[in-house]
Amino acid sequence: MTVFFAWRLKHRVQGQNPDKPVFLKKDGMLQSPIEVFSRGAVNMYAQNKWKCTDERVKSGQEDVFFDYCMHTMGAIPVADRSHLMSCGNLDHCPGDLGRCGQRNYLAFHPFNATSIYSECLQRARQSENGPVKEDPAFCCTYGTDCLSCPSPSRPGHTT
Repeated sequence: MTVFFAWRLKHRVQGQNPDKPVFLKKDGMLQSPIEVFSRGAVNMYAQNKWKCTDERVKSGQEDVFFDYCMHTMGAIPVADRSHLMSCGNLDHCPGDLGRCGQRNYLAFHPFNATSIYSECLQRARQSENGPVKEDPAFCCTYGTDCLSCPSPSRPGHTT
């Protein structure tokens, strides 16, 4: 199972042209736990899928097929190293479960046990909803309302 956060993807592609035929790749590969295509790439595939005819590729894995097909049709691969955190097997790298709280990832994989999936989801949600930890002085140096800062950070405050 893959834990996927659509709102993170929406934020990541904000400002991009959705009609430009692009797709995300991690480390030079399209990876099956999450495949991200722009609307332009999907439309290109719908109109030109007949060009993806290599039988050796068609009989392989879905991610290999779409990688071949997107390149064949001229879609543009975009490198994005943090759209997927994939460990391969959490038994071999249990510390990676802690990465679920890192906001830069769009998806986390693999989570074959419901309990591990739920733990990752919970850690990610906590990171989204938790308070942003900033240096209090930053607030009053650059903030628009220094009175909303914690009292030690307000201008003129003495300890």
